[in-house]
Amino acid sequence: MNNQKRIKVSVYSYNPDDLIGSGYKSQVYKGQNDMNGEIVAIKVCEHSKMQHEIERQLLQQEITALQVLDSINIVKMLCYCQNTNFTYIITEYCNQGDLADLIIKRGHIPENEAVLIFYQILTGFKEQISKGVIHRDLKPSNILIKERIYKIADYGFSKMINSPKEKVYYNVGTTLYMPPQALTENKYSEKSDIWSLGVMFYQILNGKVPWQAGTEQEFVKVITTTPIQFSRNIQISSVAKDLIIKCLQLEENKRYNCNQLLEHDLFRYFQVRPSRKSVQFSFNNSQLANPENRAKTSYSQQRPNPSVQRIQSNKNLLETRQELVNYGDAVNNILNLLKLILRIAKIVDHFDFFLEGGLKEKVLYITIKHAIFKSKQLIFILNKNHSTIDQTKKSEFIVQSNLMNETFRTSFNKLWDSIHRDEILLNEILKDKKFAAAFDQSELEVESYYILMLPLIRNSIILLQNQLNFKLINVKDYDQLGGVEEGGILLLTYLVVYLEICKHVAKNFDTSIFQLNQFKLKLVVEEKPTNLTKKQFLQICQKINSLQLDYLH
Repeated sequence: MNNQKRIKVSVYSYNPDDLIGSGYKSQVYKGQNDMNGEIVAIKVCEHSKMQHEIERQLLQQEITALQVLDSINIVKMLCYCQNTNFTYIITEYCNQGDLADLIIKRGHIPENEAVLIFYQILTGFKEQISKGVIHRDLKPSNILIKERIYKIADYGFSKMINSPKEKVYYNVGTTLYMPPQALTENKYSEKSDIWSLGVMFYQILNGKVPWQAGTEQEFVKVITTTPIQFSRNIQISSVAKDLIIKCLQLEENKRYNCNQLLEHDLFRYFQVRPSRKSVQFSFNNSQLANPENRAKTSYSQQRPNPSVQRIQSNKNLLETRQELVNYGDAVNNILNLLKLILRIAKIVDHFDFFLEGGLKEKVLYITIKHAIFKSKQLIFILNKNHSTIDQTKKSEFIVQSNLMNETFRTSFNKLWDSIHRDEILLNEILKDKKFAAAFDQSELEVESYYILMLPLIRNSIILLQNQLNFKLINVKDYDQLGGVEEGGILLLTYLVVYLEICKHVAKNFDTSIFQLNQFKLKLVVEEKPTNLTKKQFLQICQKINSLQLDYLH
């Protein structure tokens, strides 16, 4: 079909060739806003194919649900249009596929990552329940991904909890994700969606659903008579298993509701503490008593904190805990750190200061990977409604964080491919056994990563300092320098600050994002140095000497 033959829908349009999905009595196309070029998804529902009243009722319920829902973890409806023949539902376009495809691609998703995915889904589900909506078809293929944010989609089978009882008996949903009450009694509620969530979380962790059968009747028998089994070949914590079991209770009155899930120990174990307005990190008594020991937090989930078990008895301290962290500071700290890393990476990539033993590629690898860790963490923080974040700038922060995350990911992939295409370079890099131990594509941020980074940054500083000493040996203190020498001095300045930061992170892994303002990163990244001289280089050398006993031995 001619690409110019676009179908207009209000200010939007789509090409019928751009089909991206088919659903119940509908097709979904990739379209655009013709006013600003924004890419959207356009769901087209043909009225002539809706032969029963219940089908028209379901369409209206979908529109009603999408009109009231407002969460970053639910696909947003931009508008809808109706005429005699069609209904068009225009939503945001999710450019990274769906959770079902991700599970197929990965096989299964490790628990530390799965919990963060599931928490996003629960966040969207909480909004849904608070607005009186039940989904009735929650499953991985209805969880779309946009800029690494997971969003509940397809409310085509949804229903308002308080809507009148349907006059026609009908069954909706996908059998593998339906509870016995829906299968045998056509009964749907918040608890039926909770069952679906439990099946979904099991599938995320295991790569398959917990029960299967040849027919719906056999399936009902299986789920009501066969206890849930967990694979021995996949590591799943007992607390994660407990959450799944709480979701998959046969009796609805024993099945957890949404708020109980959000308060489950799984999120304490990973030290993500859900509260009314935001997610706050947890503290224990001894840390509260001593301001110097505040907030031992863990974004990386590298290891469980023994103090977490004691936290359960400290519910009366929740309000105090929430006052001890300022996510506005954390957001600004991470953004400034990312800007510093970007400057370091650009200079390292542009100049050939570190050619020996693949050091250039090593420095690029550790800095870019660090940036991926922190941009990912920044996106996660911004997804939550933290009251300490400047809401007038939140949209700008989200745009910056997503842009940086994609920039660093693209750079990392190019670097990874470049290294692996050069067998000599790869072998040279892997001779460094400590570096080789951390040389992978994992995005799991762990404390040991920073410990391994320190000697590499230290060696880079020493090598660069020696090179500049040689280049500037006959230069006077205030002589104008060439571009290479200026670039070297600037890079040395940044690396010294970066070394201090990484050392601090290694010592204060859990709380470092709240404390980076002590390094005056904003001043460092906003300063535009001009006419750098040997005098400034000598001042940096004094700084290095003052740090030498602490860092460089």
